[in-house]
Amino acid sequence: MMVVLALAGIVCYGQTDGGLDAIESGVTLRLAAPISPDGIRKVFLEVQTNDVYECANFVVEHDANFEAGRLAVQLKGVRRTSPCAQGMAAALGRIDLTGMKKGSYEVRFTINRQVFKAKLAVADSSYDFRIPSENPILFRIFNSRLNLIPENAIWGKCEYKDVKQKQDALKFMAELEKAGAVKTLLPVGNYDEFYLHSPGVTEPKTLPGDRYEYPFVYHYVGDAAVLQEIMNAFRDRLKISLRTTKGETYTNF
Repeated sequence: MMVVLALAGIVCYGQTDGGLDAIESGVTLRLAAPISPDGIRKVFLEVQTNDVYECANFVVEHDANFEAGRLAVQLKGVRRTSPCAQGMAAALGRIDLTGMKKGSYEVRFTINRQVFKAKLAVADSSYDFRIPSENPILFRIFNSRLNLIPENAIWGKCEYKDVKQKQDALKFMAELEKAGAVKTLLPVGNYDEFYLHSPGVTEPKTLPGDRYEYPFVYHYVGDAAVLQEIMNAFRDRLKISLRTTKGETYTNF
């Protein structure tokens, strides 16, 4: 195997013959809760190699066994799947945590015959994964806590180029509230789909290129078609994107 250094990390080259390679430079973990277009929500502990490979579809092959109060994960290696998907990327594996019962779990990870211990706490509204002593080379976690988006939530952002258009963003949100949307008071933190920096509606941010955004999160159980109508009314003033827990995505651009 030939290993070269690149800006994106370590790039590993080899034959895409379906072989299984060792995980040489370790993994980074990430809690994720993607929502599919049909509204199905799952919770995963994603395992991503620190190596970058020449094909974008290589996977981390693993075994995961759940027992009472315990989760044992063995990372078997990187599967060089064929045919090769264009582009370079890290190899990725997903451990499905959906539907785990509330409680605390002892976690045991085996990587290249080395064993790492961690803890997983599952609650109604969050998953918390803690590594008591991370190994910065072989075993680390990117985000240790994941808050779950509650049912019937809508979220998104208004984008604009002139700071004076903040008033238009506030008018847009006032129209949402007239339609029955209610501001949320979710805990600050990571929700995978977005990061909430402060309870309720977050403050606008300045982005590169003299661009502003005003994120929002609401509870909404009304007619979905009304959301698009409200957004369309601001088409010439704001660029708005909005998502729902039912998997729907709306834009006005």
